[in-house]
Amino acid sequence: MKNVTLTCAALLVGCTLFAQWENVAPIGLISVQKIEFMDVNNGFIVGTNTVPNGDAIIQKTTNGGLTWTTVLSVPPSETPSTLGFNNIEMVSSMVGYAMGGYLDPLDALLYKTTNGGINWSPIPVTVNTSRIISSHFFDENNGILVGYEVYKTTDGGQTLEVLDTPQGFYGLMDVEFVNSSTGFIIGNGSALLLKSTNGGDTWSEITLPTTFPTNDIEFINESVGYIACSSGIILKTEDAGETWTQTTVATASGSVLRGLEIVSEDIAYASSINGVILKTVDGGASWTEDYDLTDDPFVLFGGPYEIDFPSPTVGYAAGNTGRMFKNEISDGIETYAETKIRVYPNPASSTIKIDGIAIETIESIHIIGSTGQILEAIFSPITNEINVNTLSVGVYSMRITTANTTLSHSFVKE
Repeated sequence: MKNVTLTCAALLVGCTLFAQWENVAPIGLISVQKIEFMDVNNGFIVGTNTVPNGDAIIQKTTNGGLTWTTVLSVPPSETPSTLGFNNIEMVSSMVGYAMGGYLDPLDALLYKTTNGGINWSPIPVTVNTSRIISSHFFDENNGILVGYEVYKTTDGGQTLEVLDTPQGFYGLMDVEFVNSSTGFIIGNGSALLLKSTNGGDTWSEITLPTTFPTNDIEFINESVGYIACSSGIILKTEDAGETWTQTTVATASGSVLRGLEIVSEDIAYASSINGVILKTVDGGASWTEDYDLTDDPFVLFGGPYEIDFPSPTVGYAAGNTGRMFKNEISDGIETYAETKIRVYPNPASSTIKIDGIAIETIESIHIIGSTGQILEAIFSPITNEINVNTLSVGVYSMRITTANTTLSHSFVKE
C-alpha cells in the first residue's frame, strides 16, 4: 500500500499524509553526491566508490532506479581520495557534464558525454584547481562552473576563464541561474550568497539573515527560491534574492540540510545528512518530517542527503547509504484534500484532543520525541483525548495511522 503526502492548509496544526519512501535498490558502497534524473525512469548518480579504491564513479538507470550500471569509474591518481565526482548536469538528452576532483593532489575532474551518458570523455582542466563542485550550462557549450573559484566556459569546458568575485571567495558549493542573466552562487563554509545580473561575468554579495553555511540553492521561478543551510535553517526569497526570510525547522534543528528540491510553488523538499527528509506544502511557511530514512535497517553509514524529483509525484534519495530510495505519490491525493483534522490545544499541558476524524477509523497513535524515539503507542483508541501529562516540556510529533493513510502533527508540551 502506498500512502500519500499532503498537508491540509486549513488545519490549526500541520497535518501531513505520508508518501512512502521505498528502499528500491542497492547501489554498492557509493557515497552519492548528486542525483540527476531526466525523467522518472532515466537517471544518473555520481560520487565516490568508497570500496576498494575510492574511484570517482557514474552510474546510470533506465528502469526507475531498480537497477544501476556503472558507466564510468576513474581511479584517483594518488591516495587518499576524498571527493570523486561531485556533480552531473545533463544539458540535453545526449549532452552532459560530470565534474569533481580530489583534494590531494590538484586533480580536478571534468568529463563530457555526447551519447546520453553511455560513454564519457575527459576534458583537460585548464585552471589550477583540485575540484569543480557545481555547474550551470545555458546550452551545450556555454556555462558557469564553481569550485575554489568561479569559472566560465564558452566551448564546452575546453577552456575555463577565472571570473572575479568579491574577496576572491574560496571553496564554493552551488550555482543556480533563473534565466540567462540572473544567477546565484552559495558556499565556502559560511553564509555566502553571490548574485550576478549579467550572465555570470560579475558578482556581488548579498547579506543573509544567518551565519550558518549555505549548502544548496533552488529557484522555482525568477523571484522565488530557497536556500538549505546548516543547523536546520531554510531561507526563502520572493524578490529575486534581494531579501531572505529564515525558518528554523524544529525537527531538524542542528542538522546540516544538504539537499533541496522544489516541486511547485507550494511544495518543496529538503534533506539532511542524518537522513531526515522535510517537506513543505505551504510555500515554506512550515516544514514537517516527510520521512526518516535512518529507520531503514539497510541504511549503512547515515541517511540519504541528496534528493531529486523528476516529476511532482516521483522522487529519489541517496547518500552514504548504499541504497537508492524512491517515493511514488498515489493518484489518490485528491481524496484527502478536504480533510479537516484539528489537534488542540497547542501548546498542551495535560491532554490533547483530536477532532475531524472518526475515532473508530484510527488504527494507532504514536507519540514521537525530537530524536525519533517512540514514547507512546496507542492501538485502536477508544477516545479522542490523549494524555500527555507525563511528557517533558518540548516539541513532539503525533502520528495517526488509519487503514488508508498516516497523518503527522507537531505539538508543543508546555
